[in-house]
Amino acid sequence: MSKVANLRAARTAGDAVLLEWKSGARQHEIDYRAAGQAAWQTIRNVWAQRYNIIMLRPETDYEFRVRPIVPEASEPDGRVRGTGLAESATVCARTAALAPRIWKDLSLWPTRHLDTFADVPFHPGNEYHGAVYPCIEYFDGFCYIVETFYIHQCQGPALYLSKVCPDDCKVLWTKEIVPANNQAPTYQGVPATCLLDHTLYVTWNWQNSSTAAAWRQRLLGYDLKTGACSEPIILERADPGCGAHTGGIAVFQGKLWLSWVEVGRARNQIVLRSCEDGRFGAFHVFGDCPSVSPYAPYLGAFDGQLIMFWSDLAALGKDSEHEPLYCTFFDGERFSKSVKVQDKGRSRYAKGIQRGDSFYCFYKCSTRYPGSQNMYHDIALTRIGPAARDLETTWYVDDMKYNSCPDVTRVDDSLFVVYTKYEHGYHLAHDPAINHGAFIGKITAR
Repeated sequence: MSKVANLRAARTAGDAVLLEWKSGARQHEIDYRAAGQAAWQTIRNVWAQRYNIIMLRPETDYEFRVRPIVPEASEPDGRVRGTGLAESATVCARTAALAPRIWKDLSLWPTRHLDTFADVPFHPGNEYHGAVYPCIEYFDGFCYIVETFYIHQCQGPALYLSKVCPDDCKVLWTKEIVPANNQAPTYQGVPATCLLDHTLYVTWNWQNSSTAAAWRQRLLGYDLKTGACSEPIILERADPGCGAHTGGIAVFQGKLWLSWVEVGRARNQIVLRSCEDGRFGAFHVFGDCPSVSPYAPYLGAFDGQLIMFWSDLAALGKDSEHEPLYCTFFDGERFSKSVKVQDKGRSRYAKGIQRGDSFYCFYKCSTRYPGSQNMYHDIALTRIGPAARDLETTWYVDDMKYNSCPDVTRVDDSLFVVYTKYEHGYHLAHDPAINHGAFIGKITAR
């Protein structure tokens, strides 16, 4: 019989406690409760001998116990049913006060759950169940957050917009801006946003076929003053024989600029194009891209140029633990030589903002957890100096979860960051993930 021994609180934070223990079992369950409460809350399907319990109350005493599970059968949803054995001794720990972590001249405050959508367990083979891909913009005293939300009963996801008060992160309203397609299975996701005057522009990927040549990027505008939403338009491709996916959007030289990847040829290509007053400019193809398979080219404005971040899927095809992240500048006519932002682990979905003479870039990164089979990802924060010199990186979340798809906006002198948090990597069939949806955090000057 497997027993749990040496259960301890290895680390405490203002909203989390990291538990570690020893056991001969593969599967465990964790019970926890605030001191003085009668009822326990249970975390099931724990397949490691350490676990970080999040979303706890600060400066609060908690009790924890762990029990090994003998697996008996798998449920249709992928969960493993089993029999619990003897519980460990109960361990007590107290969460700390909420306080920022200091990095350079910044205070990184703890993030919190954004109450736009409830937690949702994934279904096997459907990693898009629940709320994913949050984007954030700030206008006239409020944050506006776009999320893709997949409703399991529908044929595909819809896009939602929420109005959020930055003072307390209270969600004032949430409305659908792009409905799900109930007529045919259709994927809508990986959105990007920007603000021009009082219009929130959203671009996203649209797929109703497994054939890449049929994939398209779409664009709409939402007037934040009137609430009017334009009809989506399909973006024309530079190569009509190709499909398009994973694009970015930014304001540069007073115009919208859009980026996307065109797929369907031996070499995929990144394309940029401007849009002003509904008129599209010339196509700009990144012909000197050092990868034959770039992915997720997101845009920002930095020192009078566009800065574009993209990851290299060709490298990932050679090594499942290696997806480097690059940045490339574009001055409106020419692309610069690409610079590696992160060359370790898997990194993608990079978005950022200029602050002072530096650009602060946030992206999903597995570097901190080598050999975890991508079960955990942190959000990396890289400060990029002028001309992409003096790159410095830290870890923004640090909670042993699967964090992904960050975005950032400026609110007065602060930065607000949103991202998606999963309980575990969704590709593990024996450990179905829980999608916690969007989290939001604040970064201030020291």
